[in-house]
Amino acid sequence: MKQILSFRVCKCSLIYCLFILHVPFLALCKESISEKKEVELVSIGLRSSNVLSDFKDLPDSGDFAEEEVILAPELADLELIDEQPLFIFNKELKFAEFPKSFNPSLMQCDLGLILTFRYYPDPLRAWISSIGIVILDDQLNPISQPQLIDTRSLYHFTDSQSEDARIFSFLGDLYLTYNDNLEITNPNNLERRDIFIAPLSYVNEEFKIGKPLKLYHQKDYFTRTWQKNWIPFEWNNHLLISYTLNPHEVIYPNLITGECIPIYKTKIPPFWIFGEMRGGTPALLVDGEYLSFFHSSVVMESTISNKKAMHHYFMGAYTFSAEPPFNITKITFAPLLDKNFYTESDYDKRVIFPGGFALIDQYIYVAYGKDDQEIWISKIDKNRLYSMLTPIDKN
Repeated sequence: MKQILSFRVCKCSLIYCLFILHVPFLALCKESISEKKEVELVSIGLRSSNVLSDFKDLPDSGDFAEEEVILAPELADLELIDEQPLFIFNKELKFAEFPKSFNPSLMQCDLGLILTFRYYPDPLRAWISSIGIVILDDQLNPISQPQLIDTRSLYHFTDSQSEDARIFSFLGDLYLTYNDNLEITNPNNLERRDIFIAPLSYVNEEFKIGKPLKLYHQKDYFTRTWQKNWIPFEWNNHLLISYTLNPHEVIYPNLITGECIPIYKTKIPPFWIFGEMRGGTPALLVDGEYLSFFHSSVVMESTISNKKAMHHYFMGAYTFSAEPPFNITKITFAPLLDKNFYTESDYDKRVIFPGGFALIDQYIYVAYGKDDQEIWISKIDKNRLYSMLTPIDKN
């Protein structure tokens, strides 16, 4: 079944056709459950304290390894018609204990599929936000009790304001990153939201985190008060983070002090016309390159916003090189779209927000939030996705 949506972007007219969807249901692979031993950040920091010596041709302080690339062809009117299904199925997850949870992250480990999510306990006080977590079976059904993770110690007097966690593995252990403010309740745009990292353990059928560490960019800490959407990935037993996507700036976090040092920055032309590319899912090494899903947003009118101008969020995918300078190598020119993504809602935005994915056999399971009130997981045909990734030619 082919569906067509027409959008009119404020100050810029875009008309494009979207997707065909066929929805068969296939089962996932099943993983056994085991307990994880808690890991302290300090010990990891000590093991990786000499990481900078591992980077060849490291730029001097204040400089970067710049790499200009040229993309062809340029986009004008965009038309994306899937002759074969990309999204095999989409499943919404609801938790009675935590209604209207959203913005999930997902990863596979020896526990199985682990899903984190964001939860507002009081809609009238939306700055109070908690991180939830649950283990899923091979049918994406919960097999552990959904729970909230305590990100506060006895020395913190603010309610939880932890948002948009990403779950990932580093040196075989589980970690979370998320943004938060430990000192100020309901921080405004002139106050801070910072990125925190914490080890995650599963003991006696309960998830707990170790002591969170605040991460800060060596140069941009004071120029950006709200830090969001940092994308972790593991390279040669070192933890690195994609700080921005275009330019693709990679930073090295010191897991003892929290200082994050810029090490590489590469650029691609600003061909993506659907807003600023922002970090989405932790990047995983797939077929010799890192794969990740990103999001962007643009204010526009559409049929599914009843012709009202509002933010529309889009999801795309990209790959970047497995070695420094970690330049972006392929990207989807157009947003990844499905008929279940954009539907009428009483919310003032149309949001698709990818936060994590798992690769199982030839299928990719992407967790995303919808309209800041729903959790979804999509099953994607990996080969079909890679056929949509366009190489970025370097001259």
